[in-house]
Parts: sequence; structure tokens; C-alpha cells
Amino acid sequence: TDTKSGATFLGWNEEKGATQAAYSGKLTEEIFEQMFQKNKSGHYVQYTPFDLYPVFQNNNTSGGGGSGGGGGSATTPTKPSTPAQPTKPTTPEQTKPEKPAINASEKFTDVAAGSWYEDAVNYVLEKGLMQGTGDATFAPGDTLSRAMLAQILYNNEGKPVAKGESKFTDISGGWYADAVAWAAETGVVTGNADGSFNPNGPITREQIAVILYRYAQQKGYDTGKKADLSAFTDADSISDYAKEAMAWANAAGLINSMDETTLAPSGSATRAQVAAILMRFLESVK
Repeated sequence: TDTKSGATFLGWNEEKGATQAAYSGKLTEEIFEQMFQKNKSGHYVQYTPFDLYPVFQNNNTSGGGGSGGGGGSATTPTKPSTPAQPTKPTTPEQTKPEKPAINASEKFTDVAAGSWYEDAVNYVLEKGLMQGTGDATFAPGDTLSRAMLAQILYNNEGKPVAKGESKFTDISGGWYADAVAWAAETGVVTGNADGSFNPNGPITREQIAVILYRYAQQKGYDTGKKADLSAFTDADSISDYAKEAMAWANAAGLINSMDETTLAPSGSATRAQVAAILMRFLESVK
């Protein structure tokens, strides 16, 4: 056939798929004469056996069309897409050691960086349990007083309002009055036999054990584990009221030996030592 939708007929060619026409126009007598010869009767008889294929040019292109019958429209080649550029691998973030919210060695001139008590002082400062003794001092080596420990536990409780005033004869106002009143009301402290509290007196190691023991019980913590203190040479010097509390505090890792053989129950405790005891207590006793 010499017609094709969407294409212009150019002519004929013996080669299938040719883009140029060897014979133009319709099938003419000249073409027939090349393919056939007339016999005596005047009829054409094929003498050169060859096929002719129509040549078309697609109307939407300037190039040659496809061969007859099955030729399709030419496809405009698409521009190859630019390959994606490889992304630069991300550098893993370096994990930096977490800096404490409060750095005591920077805040206070008397807290040495890297000292055994630095983390404990950071802890009590961050929790709002203890404060410095001045703008630039913490006084880690100073002895802690009885009123100070009552105030520390009062701070840890969020400073609740006591129902009444202190029952102790030597408490009448002062920065520690509310804390001592709360501690007495909850049974954390009981005072001395003569009705006094001795707020400014140095607190001893066995007194710390007793107060923390009562506080843990008041909080509902487990205080059942007790240590055998008989191996310590000064175990007999522990006051009777403090024996059970000392056995618990030693088992809980709060009050440890001063050396291999002694507990020093009547010895005083420094602010740094109490900071360490409090950190261990609040972190481990539940």
C-alpha cells in the first residue's frame, strides 16, 4: 500500500526499511516494465522476481520514514538524565562527656577539680540540698552541724510547712527553725534528753546514721538489711540507740569504715563527707 496514517509516501525501494525511494510516485508502467515483460498477447509476465516496499516519511520528523506496513513513527531521542551526585557521607557526631549543670570547682575557689568529693558537691548543689558558705566558698573541710543536716533533708522534701513550732528549748527562730520543726514533727530528729536540740553542735557519724535511718523509714524505704559490725574494734563504742541504724548505714554503703578496723561512730563529719553520704543515700536507697 502507498498510504500510511501520519506519513508522506515517497516512493518504492527493493530494500525493506530503506529511507530513500528508488522509484518515485505511484506504480507506473515504467516500474512494471522493469518487473514484467509483455508476452505476445500483450499481457505482463514477471521476469525479474523482486519485491517493492513503500517508503514513507513521518510528518513530524525530517528523517526518512519506516518501511512499508510495519513502520512506526520516529521517536525523538531523549536527553540522558544527569546521574545523581553521590552525597558526602555525614561525619558521626562526637559524643562529648556530659558537663554537670553546676561545676563546683568553677564556682568555688576551695573545691579542687578532680577531688574525691567534687561530684558529690556538684550533686548536692544541683539538687538544692546544700549551698556555699559564701559566694566563692563551699568549705568542704568544715564540720557539718546538726541544724545543717535537718535543713538538707528539709530541702529535699521541698520545704513543707510544719504544723507547729519546734518543741526544743534551744530553738527560737533562726534560719533552721522551720527545718528542725519539720524534722521533729516527722520523727526524723528527737533531740537530747534535756529537751534541747543543740543546732550548732557538730553532728557525729552515728547521729547521721540514725537521722538517715529514720528518714528512710518515714519515706517507706527498705531498711531491713543490716551489717555485722563485730569485726570493727570500736563497735562497742556505738551508742545503744544508734546500733541498729549504724548496722543499716554500713550495709547500705553510707557510713563506711575510717580505716580497716574502725567506724569512728562518735567522730564528726565534714561538709564534703556528708555531701558524699547524701549522694549515695539518694541514689541507692529506695
